[in-house]
Amino acid sequence: MAAIRDAIGDSPDLAVDVHVAIRETTLSLELARVITPYRLMFIEEPARAEFVESSAELRREFRVALATGENIYGLHRFTELLNADAVDIIQPDMLCCGGLLEAKKIAAVAEAHYVTVAPHNPLGLLSTAAGVHHAASINNFAILEWHGDHKKKKSEFVNESWIPVNGYFELPTQPGLGMTLNHQAIAANPPKHWDRGFATYSDASPGFL
Repeated sequence: MAAIRDAIGDSPDLAVDVHVAIRETTLSLELARVITPYRLMFIEEPARAEFVESSAELRREFRVALATGENIYGLHRFTELLNADAVDIIQPDMLCCGGLLEAKKIAAVAEAHYVTVAPHNPLGLLSTAAGVHHAASINNFAILEWHGDHKKKKSEFVNESWIPVNGYFELPTQPGLGMTLNHQAIAANPPKHWDRGFATYSDASPGFL
């Protein structure tokens, strides 16, 4: 973290994604204490979001914003997290949380708790389009995750390549999401199985439990 700050200066925002790789709240808290002085925007997923009590415990001790929520689905699960004061920035995934209407409800409940929204967005250009629309329609948007998908093979599956300019996406004016599918490219690339890729232990048990 010191090397990054030395390289980029104090102005750019930095965030650290723990990705629920730490399985003890004491270690997550120790990590937060060590890296907080480097002026972070947030620390993401220091505990699994469905472990509400653990997230709430960490948030009480953190001196930096706690972000989480990419792996919980539906308004009621987010409400549990918000009612427990367990999060500063929620991260609903537009493709998984229940759709754009459900995401609007989640954002409204978050706003009532003084919590901002940073949509989770690792899954391509259609996900980005949904995230841009969502961001433009709520009052408590913080930041949108983006992976430079226009440079990846997946970009051939859509006819429009959305690229942020100076850190911002232009709002679309076309109908719907403002993005259309390249059906020929999709037909030529049958779907493949994908999972998040959690580590496993030597006995093959899942490493995220």
